[in-house]
Amino acid sequence: MIEPVKKEGRYADELIHGVKWAEFIRDNNQDGTIIDKGCYATLLANIANISHRLGGISLEYLPDERKFRDNTEADSYIYPEYHNNWKYPRV
Repeated sequence: MIEPVKKEGRYADELIHGVKWAEFIRDNNQDGTIIDKGCYATLLANIANISHRLGGISLEYLPDERKFRDNTEADSYIYPEYHNNWKYPRV
C-alpha cells in the first residue's frame, strides 16, 4: 500500500494527490468525482483560451455535440488541423 509522506514547501501536497489518485484507481472507484472535476476545469480553461484567441468573444460550448453554438471558427480549435501526417486520435 502507498503511504503518504509529509513534505515541506511549495509542493507539499503533490505526493498526497498522487496517493489519492492511486487509491482511486486501485479501488476501482466508479464515482468519478476526481476525474470529473479535473475534466471540467480543463474544459473551462480551454474555452477561455479559445475565446481569447478569437478576441474575447462569448462562447457557448455544447458538450453533447462537442462543438460551440453557431461558431465554426471556435470549433476549428477543438479538432485542429495537424501537419506532417499527424492525425487527431479518435476514440
